[in-house]
Amino acid sequence: MQQVSLKAGERIYDSVQTVCLEPNVQYHIRVTFGEYQQTGRPDRTAALLIDSLVLMPSSAAIGMFMDGPALSDERRREFDHFNCRRLAMQLTPVDQLPEPCRRQFCPVAASILDRGVACDCNPTGSVSGMCDQLGGQCQCKQNVLGRRCDVCAAGTFGFGPQGCRSCDCNSIGALDNFCDSNSGQCKCREAVHGRQCDQCQPGYWGFPDCRPCQCNGHANVCDQRTGACVDCRDLTAGHHCEQCQLGYYGDPRLGVSIPCRPCPCPGGPGSGFQHADSCYLDAVSESVVCNCRHGYEGERCDRCITNYWGNPNELGGSCERCDCNGNIDFDVPGSCDQKTGRCLKCTSNTDGYQCEHCMAGFYGDAQTQSCTKCVCNILGTDITAGPCDRITGQCPCLPNVVGRECDACASGHWKIASGRGCESCDCDEQGVEVDNDQRPLLQCNEFDGQCPCKPGRGGRTCGECENYYWGDPSTGCVRCQCNSIGSETLQCHRANGSCVCLPGSGGPNCDQCARGHTGTWPQCEPCGECFQNWDSILQQLQQQTDDLAHNATQLADTGVSFVYDDQFNGIQTKLRSIENQLSQANISSDLLDQLHSQVGRLQARVDQLLAQLNAVDSRSTGLTAGVDTGHEHLRSLQQQAADLEQSVLDLERNVTDLRQRDPRGAYNVTREAAQLSLRARQLADATERVVAESEAERRRTRDLL
Repeated sequence: MQQVSLKAGERIYDSVQTVCLEPNVQYHIRVTFGEYQQTGRPDRTAALLIDSLVLMPSSAAIGMFMDGPALSDERRREFDHFNCRRLAMQLTPVDQLPEPCRRQFCPVAASILDRGVACDCNPTGSVSGMCDQLGGQCQCKQNVLGRRCDVCAAGTFGFGPQGCRSCDCNSIGALDNFCDSNSGQCKCREAVHGRQCDQCQPGYWGFPDCRPCQCNGHANVCDQRTGACVDCRDLTAGHHCEQCQLGYYGDPRLGVSIPCRPCPCPGGPGSGFQHADSCYLDAVSESVVCNCRHGYEGERCDRCITNYWGNPNELGGSCERCDCNGNIDFDVPGSCDQKTGRCLKCTSNTDGYQCEHCMAGFYGDAQTQSCTKCVCNILGTDITAGPCDRITGQCPCLPNVVGRECDACASGHWKIASGRGCESCDCDEQGVEVDNDQRPLLQCNEFDGQCPCKPGRGGRTCGECENYYWGDPSTGCVRCQCNSIGSETLQCHRANGSCVCLPGSGGPNCDQCARGHTGTWPQCEPCGECFQNWDSILQQLQQQTDDLAHNATQLADTGVSFVYDDQFNGIQTKLRSIENQLSQANISSDLLDQLHSQVGRLQARVDQLLAQLNAVDSRSTGLTAGVDTGHEHLRSLQQQAADLEQSVLDLERNVTDLRQRDPRGAYNVTREAAQLSLRARQLADATERVVAESEAERRRTRDLL
């Protein structure tokens, strides 16, 4: 046994005595550490780390340096000269070795081991499988040591693919900075807990000055840093388990110990109709006060607040905010029904169960409060079809009217101002202009309906002659002959060529004095108020005569003929003769005589008809009342005819006097004569009606027999 001593601070010992080691023999090396002293006192914190013990032969014993070729001698002298052996044993970093030493280290190692050594890098702890040629050191991961990179460095643990982690042992709670290489558990001082020895034991907090947890008997542990109790029992909560959980009331503090009970708001937690998250016990009234959730009110949160709806007293019931799409004022009570949720006071021009659409007469998006009043053109809108579309604002248009506001006619239409819709332009395809593609332009002016006429055509639809012409444009047009002085416009009637005259002018071309005017055209003066009054009466009589003639024509058209047709036709012929005479501008005394003669003949005919009526009366004894009425009418007619005859005689005398004194008076007498003639015609017409009625009575009598 050989014993050697290693000086303080030294890493190597060079033995001067030769030691021979046999192969396959186990040798034991014992290392004894002495107490480290500094300033005469032992240092208990001193530490020594031993990685390995290496036995290295002397240079003379290395095969490559033994006696032999001159090259071997040269290598040995160089190896010894640069003190390579000692530098190697001192573990001098490779980058600090002289170049000759670096060059010879590998051959020396191979000579000692009689072989090259595989890198054999640990795949978990090394970066790659390659090692340093000088010493075979593998490239290790973080906190990994050893030539093969297979162990954690001191003060680290958890050897793995990411290397080793630092123990991070708490400097106060741990004995040292070393931990278990697998678990990382540091060696803790007494009453200290945790892997890093940085926590108090359960039931204590405030490392490193650990204090007992204060949890009012409702928890066993608390947070190590804050002291907040963890997992409070008995429905308690709070930093020290000093209060009840939400939804419960009481006072669980030590010394008071009022157990926590469910808040009755109204059903309690888990009941399905609990509407408060917390409550408290009023110390004065000793009653429970619920802190109702928003939307609820009442002592037990059993009612909905204003503008919320629902039934909070039933299972699963709740109070919900009235969903009115933002279109009610929540400050106004009663804006929605508290039972159904129906919105009652919609704002922003909205309407509907939830104020979800615009009210009638408005359009837009109710959800963005953008309802705008519809603007519907009163001329083009069908007011009977309801309001405009709530979304688009489209107004209900009259026929052939278009546009959102119904403010324009459809293509090919006009006259929106009629209020009944637009009418078709009805432009004549043969009379309008054409476009570049030779298609007729059928769109007229939307205000006056005028179509775009081509040269030679006129009228609104271009189906007539051009302006100042009349007739059929397909056969030929004739120029209007309207007098520029007497006519309102130079445009005559497009169908018959008649002109529209100014007051006082008349005739087809407005170049004569008009009826009711006297003088030499164009100096025409009105005849006066007397003429106007008589003319009005004559016009009325003329209309009545025309109506009676029309009725008589209709009677003839029915196919009913009787024995008096010829007689009445004769009367009508005479009446037409009277009309012709009345239409003349002047009436002479000869004409008055003729009128007197005609009245006499009419009287005779009336007498004859009366006789025939009496004959009918004898055959219709069953209807005497009706015939008597006819007699009465005939007698009245006879009296009127006699009066008319006397008036004609008086008129004849007056005419003679007036002619001698006043031409204008003569004209008035002439008008009176015309009136008397018309009265004669009326008498004849009345006779015709009476006879017709008698004939009808006769037919009914015949039917009865």
